Amino acid sequence: MMMRKNIRRVRRDIQRRRRLKNKHTIGKNVDQIEVSFPNEQDKHGEVQLYPKYVNQQHRFRLLTFSTTIKVFLSVAIFLFAFLTLQTTVIQSPLPKHWLQTQLTKEFPFATVNAWYFEKFGRPLAFNPEQGSLIDYDQTIELPVVGQISESFFENGQGIKISPQTQSLVTAWKDGIVIFTGNNRQTKKTITIQHADQSETTYGYLSSLDVHPYQYVAAGQVIGKFQPTEQSESVYFSIEKDNVYLDPIQVIQVDDR
Repeated sequence: MMMRKNIRRVRRDIQRRRRLKNKHTIGKNVDQIEVSFPNEQDKHGEVQLYPKYVNQQHRFRLLTFSTTIKVFLSVAIFLFAFLTLQTTVIQSPLPKHWLQTQLTKEFPFATVNAWYFEKFGRPLAFNPEQGSLIDYDQTIELPVVGQISESFFENGQGIKISPQTQSLVTAWKDGIVIFTGNNRQTKKTITIQHADQSETTYGYLSSLDVHPYQYVAAGQVIGKFQPTEQSESVYFSIEKDNVYLDPIQVIQVDDR
């Protein structure tokens, strides 16, 4: 009996030591194993909280503010113009004169075109086509070949040139056509705006070969003139800052 009890005790001790050994081994293995799970940044990259919502809200606020400012300025300008031109609230004549000048002033197409040509190397024109160029090889380069039949001092606005035969009329220098049509005084007329904001006018023409907002080069044919009993001369004038200049003097200065 005593022998059996000892055997049982030994077996229990062996089983207990095995359990303890297995427990320490499992714990040691668990401590050595490192489990790594991917985080949100590894799976999706850098995450920003509500970026689109914030940007859209900021953009909407800027757009609303900009629109409000534009509307406010437009209303203010309209009220100023109305009070100046249509009422007697503003007594000073200077604002009224300035407004009338700005409202009737031609947009500087030629100046913008010259700037565009300088920056980008080609003319900015609604129709870039160019006609033939004429070189008259004259000391004074007039828009048409002929004798001066009426000087600037006789009418104070321009000169009249009388060709003997049918002639081509050319642009004095580069510019943008701002008017083609019938004028009460000069009949079939062409007006060209230049980069220095001067304007040249060619009147009493027989035909018009250009159209509004077309770019023309110096020496380009813009029309024709056929002498008749009713019209024996071409009208030519140069205007700058609402003042007419003597074309002969201007051309002579340019030739120097």
